[in-house]
Amino acid sequence: MLINFSKVVQKNTTPIFIKYLFLLIMNYNDCAMCMQPINNPICCQCYLKQINSWIEDTGFNKIDKTTIVKEIKKSISQETLSEEKCVICSKESIVLCSHCFFSKTYQTLLRLNIPENFIQVFFTIFSYIEISVEEKTC
Repeated sequence: MLINFSKVVQKNTTPIFIKYLFLLIMNYNDCAMCMQPINNPICCQCYLKQINSWIEDTGFNKIDKTTIVKEIKKSISQETLSEEKCVICSKESIVLCSHCFFSKTYQTLLRLNIPENFIQVFFTIFSYIEISVEEKTC
């Protein structure tokens, strides 16, 4: 059955409707950002635990740590239709691929003006992304 999406979108132009319509079209197990298949099914909460550990190891104070984690959470989408569960915790659904999650984290660190030496350590530990430190215009 073919659906003329242009007529559907014209009648119901709410952003939420359009977003869910888009999610229905894409494969449920694709990344919500880049639409590529997720090959490393780890949930955002488990990635955040990794980030949390990194922040503790870097020596940020508790206030900075809380701010960084809160800002990262705000920057990532938690909405998905995927029923695939995380291979680590088996609780959360998979929303983003590792590349997109750590790209969003990188952008958040830049926005928060985290010192460059910490960002270089971030790249060393979380080498999921291929962005040089000089490429700060995301």
